[in-house]
Amino acid sequence: MKITFWNIHGLPNLSQCPAILKHDVIAACETWSTYQQNPIYLNNFQSYWANATREHLVGRPSGGLVTAICKEYCSEVLEDPLDHFKTLHNYDIIILGGDMNAKVGQADLWLEEIFNGLALNKVMSTTDHATCDRGIKLLEFMGDNNFVLINGRTDNDTPAQPTFDERGSSIIDLIWVNVTCLHYILDLEVLIEPTLSVHRPVCLSINIEVSSQDDTMTITIPRPITK
Repeated sequence: MKITFWNIHGLPNLSQCPAILKHDVIAACETWSTYQQNPIYLNNFQSYWANATREHLVGRPSGGLVTAICKEYCSEVLEDPLDHFKTLHNYDIIILGGDMNAKVGQADLWLEEIFNGLALNKVMSTTDHATCDRGIKLLEFMGDNNFVLINGRTDNDTPAQPTFDERGSSIIDLIWVNVTCLHYILDLEVLIEPTLSVHRPVCLSINIEVSSQDDTMTITIPRPITK
């Protein structure tokens, strides 16, 4: 299964990428659409929308989300807070991804032993070593909730490739997976597509046929230290 996260900078940009429209799940932000649409290129998907908001009479709206899931898969809308969701719902894998507007640098905080036997590199590498306060807070939150950053750990993303090109080359479109389900991950790739968006699509490939591991596994992840 291929799951692509993308800040599309306007819904029409999605129609310009036929390769991405062949993926199984598309999670797009910044649609700039204030209402639910039914574009023909999403006919093969079940789509869930969060409308953009308009604060001024002049100018484009802000925000907007659409998650499009291929109709051959059964899905539900998941809107609960993370703790509530993890407590009340049965799940195989939780994936948190998208434009997080956060720089995490060399976010290699996880014990190498948790990657034994996986299709993930034990050591994370990156082309962007910058960090910011938002990135540090994001690392703390993800660490506290046992999520692992996938960027910079796969064959097609070693070292982690830039996802945002407007001001230099930054990595701010990130994908995280709960630690008990890392065995589902096959690959992550930053796609080079000719689009009008300054963000690049990030595609996560997972194996949906493997058996689940013990969901009671927990690890202790050290908090990042700022100087």
